[in-house]
Amino acid sequence: MINAKTTKYLLIIAGIVLYTCSVAQTITVKQDGTGNFTTIQAAINAAWPGDTVLVWPGTYYENLNIENKNLVLGSLTLTTGDVSYRYQTVIDGHDSESCVYVEYSDLFEINGFTLQHGIGHWTNGGCGGIWFFCSDGNIINCVVKNNQVNNSAGGVGFTISDAFLSNTSIHHNRCKDQGGGIYISHASNIVFDSVNRCSVYMNYASQGTDIFMTGGDSLYAYLDTLTVDFYDRYYVALVDNSESGNPNNKIKLDVRHTYLQPVVSDLYVSPWGNNNNSGTSPDQPLKNIWYASLLAKPDSLNPLTVYIDTGTYALSVNDEWFPIGGRDYLSFKGGGKYKAVLDAENYGPHFRSANGIKNYTLSGMS
Repeated sequence: MINAKTTKYLLIIAGIVLYTCSVAQTITVKQDGTGNFTTIQAAINAAWPGDTVLVWPGTYYENLNIENKNLVLGSLTLTTGDVSYRYQTVIDGHDSESCVYVEYSDLFEINGFTLQHGIGHWTNGGCGGIWFFCSDGNIINCVVKNNQVNNSAGGVGFTISDAFLSNTSIHHNRCKDQGGGIYISHASNIVFDSVNRCSVYMNYASQGTDIFMTGGDSLYAYLDTLTVDFYDRYYVALVDNSESGNPNNKIKLDVRHTYLQPVVSDLYVSPWGNNNNSGTSPDQPLKNIWYASLLAKPDSLNPLTVYIDTGTYALSVNDEWFPIGGRDYLSFKGGGKYKAVLDAENYGPHFRSANGIKNYTLSGMS
C-alpha cells in the first residue's frame, strides 16, 4: 500500500516531470559527437513543442520529416545573427526525397540553412526543397537551390498552409510541371517580408517558372530579385476557376532587381554552345533550349523563334531540361527532322503548354 509519504514523493516527481516537459529546451546537433545528437532527424524526434533544434555547421544528408512538431530548427545564424552560417549548414536531400517535409505543424520555423538536391516527396514526387502541408510557419535566412522534381514545386511548396518568408533566396530549382521556384495551392496564405526581402530567380518549370499560384485570395510578393522585369504567366502564373494563367490584381510584385535582361530577338541553341553567349547569332549560340525560353521576350508585335542546331539535347548530355514550356509567340525550329534530336530519356514529355497559349509552332526536330 502506498503511504502518505510515498504519495507526496510521487507527486513531487510528477511535478518535476511536467515542469521539465513544459519548459522549452535547446537540443544541439553536431557531427563530431559533442552535441546531443549527430543527425537532425534524431533531434527533431526527441524535441517537445516549443523546443529549438540548433545545428552546427556541416552537410547533413537527410530528408527531414516534421510531423506535429511546433519547434524552431536553426543553424548558428539563429543565435549569432551571422547569416553566413546558412552557407555552412546544408541539408542535402541526396537525390532521395524532399529536403524538409512539414506536416500538421501549427508553428514551425526553419532559419539559416541551405537546402539542396531534393527530388520531391515520395507521395507525389513534388517539392524538392521545403514542403509545408497543412502547416503554419516561417522560412527565414535560407537558400533553396539545385532541387529538381518530376511534379510541381521545384523549390518550395505550400498546400493548405500559411507561411512567412524573410531573407530567403530560391534559385536554380526545376520541376516538370508548375512552380519551379515557389508553388502555392489550396488557399495557402504566404506573406513576404517587405524589409528583409527574398529573391526568386532562374528557376524553371513549364508554367510559372518562378512562382505559380492556384486558388487563394491574393499574393503580394516583396522581392529583391526576380528572373525578369515583366510578369507574364510563363514566369509568374495564377490559375483559378476564372483565370487563364496571366497574373492579375490578385498577384502584386514589388521587385528591386532582375537576374536576366530579356532579349527581343530570335535565339540560337547548340549542344556546343554556352549560356554565357549572347545567343542572338549562330556563332554565339546558347547551350540550352530551356535557357533560351527564359531569355526570350516575344509578344504579338515581335514573335520570336528559337533555332535548334544539329545534335542531341538531353539531361545527361547537355543538361537539357524537359518539358519545354509553351509561350505565346515563341516558336521552336530544329535544323532537320533527324538532325535536332530532343531526348527526354523516359522522364516525361518534351513540350507542355498551358491552356490558351497561342501563336507558336514546333518544327524540324525529333
